[in-house]
Amino acid sequence: MRKLLVRVLVAALSALSAFILLYIMPGTLSIVAFSSSLFLTLFSMILLIRKQVSERLPLNLFTIIIVIPILIAGVILIEGLFSPWSIFQVFILWSLTLTFWFNFLMLPLAIYHAGVEEKKRSKAYMYPPITVIIPAYNEEKVIASTIESVIEADYPSPKEIIVVDDGSTDLTYSIASAYSQKGVKVFRKPNGGKHSAINYGLLFAKNPIIITIDADTVVGRDALKEIVKPFRDPDVAGVAGNVLVLNKKNLLTKCQALEYVASINLHRRTMDLFGAVPVVPGVIGAFRREVLKSVGEYDPDTVTEDFDITLKCLKAGKVVQASSKALAFTEAPETFGDLYRQRLRWYRGNIQTILKHKDVFSTRRYGALRALTYPYVLLSQFVIPFLTFPVWSAFIAEILMGNWVTMAIIFLLFTSLQFLHALLAIDLSGEEQLRLAAYAPFFVVGYKHLIDFFVVKAAIDVLLFKKATWTRARRYGRVKKHTLVSK
Repeated sequence: MRKLLVRVLVAALSALSAFILLYIMPGTLSIVAFSSSLFLTLFSMILLIRKQVSERLPLNLFTIIIVIPILIAGVILIEGLFSPWSIFQVFILWSLTLTFWFNFLMLPLAIYHAGVEEKKRSKAYMYPPITVIIPAYNEEKVIASTIESVIEADYPSPKEIIVVDDGSTDLTYSIASAYSQKGVKVFRKPNGGKHSAINYGLLFAKNPIIITIDADTVVGRDALKEIVKPFRDPDVAGVAGNVLVLNKKNLLTKCQALEYVASINLHRRTMDLFGAVPVVPGVIGAFRREVLKSVGEYDPDTVTEDFDITLKCLKAGKVVQASSKALAFTEAPETFGDLYRQRLRWYRGNIQTILKHKDVFSTRRYGALRALTYPYVLLSQFVIPFLTFPVWSAFIAEILMGNWVTMAIIFLLFTSLQFLHALLAIDLSGEEQLRLAAYAPFFVVGYKHLIDFFVVKAAIDVLLFKKATWTRARRYGRVKKHTLVSK
């Protein structure tokens, strides 16, 4: 009954959003352009779904994701300039069109993906031996819970667990060493960064599938089985797990919980259909050991080693997929300062990695990575965050000029879109807390601006000042053994 209500509400909000957007168009030409592009996009999605990853794509995804929205926005911009609209209103509508497209493209594919994934999960599979590597640096508050969750996770074949202490100055090594009697292998090395800790663990790994898990993570009981299942396809090189927030303690952590479900995992479903998932997260991710060796393992030149190693695999012509059922629970930063430090590393590292692999656009053989993944990354990392502040400046200017009714309609559209996104993502992810959708308005005003500020700040740091040092949030020790789940 809940699923039916959610789907009905999603359909209603979709119709409302499209109606409002058509209603506020500046003229007939804009309405025709927008309506035609909706039809073209839906038709393209159907063709893309039928082709999927292994065959030649019938349309260039880059055209669908980048060119079509820009052309439509251009039509709206030109027509708006010759209408009674102010330049501020035209600019707001132009940016709104880009945002609508960015979200709209993902929804039908994410829904389709849920059905595809269930069919794949039902197939029989002989589980290969695995090695779990847990890199750790000053993780005394959380390392015990992480190790225990991996030990108790259900896996029918041999499971090797390696903990690499990367020169911790606290009790991490001694706490981890206590699990040696349970078969956990614990190694200690001088501090060299997370990439070096994983590479060090690979020296001792014996099994063909490598699973990396962050030291502040609790894995679900079925997580290891679920993350390995996509490897039944010999072309799959890596699999991203599904990360959820454990400590929903305050407004900030609840917004992050919704962000993980909606903004990260929903889009990952779309990329999974084409075998081009951009990031196998360090929180929980799996790779074929032979592929890691073939691409040179983890590099030291970015602070987002998980993003970098994933792109290296994709550029090698490999398939990278995701599992929504491979659940892992992580601690989210609980204060502004901790969130700031975490996200600066994420976004600085993202920009470093994007620049490192900028040859993607000039090489046709990169397929879905070039046509889908990189356009998506560029839109999310460079275009939309940088539009936020000019758009809201124009929004405020329009209100001060007395055009508050039009601005109220546009705000309603933004909020409806975000609420729609949140509801669908929560429903598809299996997240039980539908009330998280109540925080969707903060992704229109508030939390979104905070995150966009971090992205812009990170871009300035890297592009202008060449600054990208490792920063991290504090550990609270919220992860406990009793939080293990089975889904």
